[in-house]
Amino acid sequence: MGEDFETTNGSNVSLNGSNVSLLERVTPLAHQINCLDIDRIAEVCIQNIPKLVGVKFASLYILDENNNILHLQKCNHPFLLNKIVSLNQNSPSPMVMAVRSKELILVGNIETHKKPVIKRSQRQFADNYQTNNCVISPLLCQDRVVGVLNMADKMEEGSFDCESISLIRLFSQLVGASIGNIKLFERIQRQATTDGLTGLINHKTFYEILEKELWRSRRYGGKIALIMIDVDGLKIVNDKYGHRAGDRVIREISRRIKRCIRQIDTAARYGGDEFA
Repeated sequence: MGEDFETTNGSNVSLNGSNVSLLERVTPLAHQINCLDIDRIAEVCIQNIPKLVGVKFASLYILDENNNILHLQKCNHPFLLNKIVSLNQNSPSPMVMAVRSKELILVGNIETHKKPVIKRSQRQFADNYQTNNCVISPLLCQDRVVGVLNMADKMEEGSFDCESISLIRLFSQLVGASIGNIKLFERIQRQATTDGLTGLINHKTFYEILEKELWRSRRYGGKIALIMIDVDGLKIVNDKYGHRAGDRVIREISRRIKRCIRQIDTAARYGGDEFA
C-alpha cells in the first residue's frame, strides 16, 4: 500500500505515486548543487532546473557586495542580456526589487501585475519572450542575498503552479546556501594568503610564489627581479602618534606599491615594516 504524507502547503504526496519520479529527479540535482564549483551550480540552474519546472529561459546572477552589482554568471537566452546590473537604480528593475525585498517575485502576467508594479520602461527585454510570466527568485544565505535566479516563459499550462513554485523555492535555498559557502571559502582562502592590514600577500605566500618563479626561471630561462623595501622611521611614528597612525602609514605605502606594479607582478608585506 502507498504511504501518504502532508506537504507544507497541505497537499498529500503518495510515495508510490507519480511524484516519486519527481523526487528521484530532484535528489541528484540537489547533490550536484552541494559543491564549491560555481560553474557546476550554474549549469544546473540554467539547464536542469528549467526543464524540471517547464520554463524556456533562465539566468543566474551573482551579487558583488563590495560594488553593489549583480554579475551575469550564466544564461540560456539566445538574445542580449545585461551582464552587469547595478542595485543603485532610481527606477529599479524587477530583479533589483527582488534583491531589495529578499522576496520571490511571481509574475503571472507582467502586463497586469500589481505588486510590485512593473512598468514597461523597467522591462528592457520584454519583447524577447513568448509569454508574460516569469519568476525572479533572490538567492539567500544566512538572510543575505548572494545572487538571483530568473526564470521566464513557462510553456506548460501557461502559468506557474504550486508545485513549480515550491521547486523554485527549494532550489533557490540550495543554490543560495552553496553560493554562500563558495564566498565563505574564498574569503578564508584570501585570509590565509594575504596580510590583513594591507591586503598584500603575506610572508608565507610570498615564498611559495618566489619558489615557483625560481623553478620556472631555471626550467624555461628568463630573469626575475626582486625589490626589497624597508620603511625608515616607522618606529618614530608609532612612538609619537600611536600604532594606529603607524598602520595608516603602512596601508598608504601598500596602496602606492600596488599602483606602481603590473598585473603580472607580486607585492607582499614581508614583515612589520618590510615589503617585497
